[in-house]
Amino acid sequence: MGADRPDFGRRTRSAQGPKLRVMAGLLSVVSLATWWVYRTDDPPPPDDGHDRLVDELVVEVRGAVPTPGFHAVGLPVTVAAALAAAGVPEVTDDRPVPPGSRIDFDGEIAQLSAMEDTLVVGLPLDLNAATSAALQALPGVGPARAEAIVAERSSHGPFTTVDELVRVKGIGPKTVDELRPFVEVAPTVP
Repeated sequence: MGADRPDFGRRTRSAQGPKLRVMAGLLSVVSLATWWVYRTDDPPPPDDGHDRLVDELVVEVRGAVPTPGFHAVGLPVTVAAALAAAGVPEVTDDRPVPPGSRIDFDGEIAQLSAMEDTLVVGLPLDLNAATSAALQALPGVGPARAEAIVAERSSHGPFTTVDELVRVKGIGPKTVDELRPFVEVAPTVP
């Protein structure tokens, strides 16, 4: 009797359909409840571009100091704080020291300049201050390319952006992108 019935293309419903809908609903409820329990009402802190995990900078101190070399100095970094870290506590020079700076101290006067090899302390190299030897520490930069960067800077003036590295013969946009994490054009130190 069942075999004589005409089949109009209808499929029989699976008993799994309602079970799957119930399971999906339960999963949604559990997900919503988990979100509700673990949500935070505190707004995210404003992003001012400063890394909050850094509370000190490395400064290079040279000259007439008891312990010349690289010193970690707590923020805010001043000339006096850097010289105190190098063993000269009696200096009262409150000039700020930018990241990647070097202090040359002759016993009376402290002069700020850019570090020659900022990669030592994990900072990008300043394209306008780095020596040929410092530039050779960059990935893919050998003696010839480093000399070409220095020569370009000397003959055509300082770089105003990292993208201007394409002025150097043999450096294209792809090489600039590879070097970008390791170099910068820093503002001049007063």
